[in-house]
Amino acid sequence: MTSNIIKTIENRYIKKDKIKNIKIGDFVTINSIISKKLKRKQTFTGVLIAIKRKGISSTFTLRNTISKTVIDNSYKIYSNLIVNRNINESKHTFNRSKIYFFIPKKTII
Repeated sequence: MTSNIIKTIENRYIKKDKIKNIKIGDFVTINSIISKKLKRKQTFTGVLIAIKRKGISSTFTLRNTISKTVIDNSYKIYSNLIVNRNINESKHTFNRSKIYFFIPKKTII
């Protein structure tokens, strides 16, 4: 009973087209708001290494290498803090749903 109520509420906020065109291995640029008071924006570009689909709490993880340091950032797909999402290019094709083993050799700008 309660799970049906939760699903109907989640379906109001879930937009199916937000995650259709993203694939593992794509280079993605995310513009997000860091603090609402100062309205500072942060841009992060990386390789999409994981997508976790769990309804409204779905997340995706980006990985980038900056000066030989691997940086992983996770974002919620339906977050209001994400201003813009661009898919730059998709060179790599993988047959796996998670590619935690993949480390970019160069800094992705």
